[in-house]
Amino acid sequence: MNAALLLLVVGTVAAPPRDAEDWRWREAVPATTTLEINGVLGDITVERSRDAFVEVVAERVGHAPAASRVSLEVVRSASRVTICALYPTPDYRTKKWRGDPGPNFCAPADSGRNNVFDDDVKVHFIVRVPPNVHLVLKTMNGTICGAGLANTIIASNVMGNIDLTTSAWAEAASIAGDVALTMGRTDWKGDRDVRSTSGRVSVVLPDAAATSVDAETLSHARISSDTSITARRTAGDAMGRRRARWAYGVAGRALFVRSMSGAVSVRRQSRTIRSEERE
Repeated sequence: MNAALLLLVVGTVAAPPRDAEDWRWREAVPATTTLEINGVLGDITVERSRDAFVEVVAERVGHAPAASRVSLEVVRSASRVTICALYPTPDYRTKKWRGDPGPNFCAPADSGRNNVFDDDVKVHFIVRVPPNVHLVLKTMNGTICGAGLANTIIASNVMGNIDLTTSAWAEAASIAGDVALTMGRTDWKGDRDVRSTSGRVSVVLPDAAATSVDAETLSHARISSDTSITARRTAGDAMGRRRARWAYGVAGRALFVRSMSGAVSVRRQSRTIRSEERE
């Protein structure tokens, strides 16, 4: 998560009537395009498109007229479309901010800025995509979910669960949410990570999975799999981390699965979880 995306929400506002505004973007894109959704406050729901078009619907919900001050920006490059829920630049002087980092702006690949201070406007995204469009989904406070997809996916948030099912592969990271991924392929290049700091992590792989698995959690949480494993304590680690490694098929790649304080589970689709063996 980009450090420039800094969320400071202070206090609550008494409740005048709330307002909702919809924004819509629809366009045909090449199959190799990366679609990046950058949210801050709000959920991201992904659905499979019924045609060859990508459609993004954003609902802005907040106390009128604040919702209209959050704009939706589209930034295009040769192989990437980035859509941001762009919040008004805070008045850094009145908010006693350290320095003035400059105005908020939308840019791809974590190179933008979207500082938020004392703003309760939520922007919920519904994203409809055809197969083979690569998805990058990010929000600070909100869930990320989708089922029946055929896309490679990288998802991240701070607060909120992540629950994705795709016939391709997926990667996800959360600070304070559970992560559940179901994948139909393991043909990624290099290594992939699925992790949470304080939540549970569950990964379901295809029966024909070909990857090594490196799972780690703290001593009070469980590591479980559909194959026989032994979770070993990390030598000299005062926090009592435990780690288990195993492989499915001929492993030419690696999957790292981590949780600091939640259980970790990895299995293949047609297999059931076996009891963990502890050292």
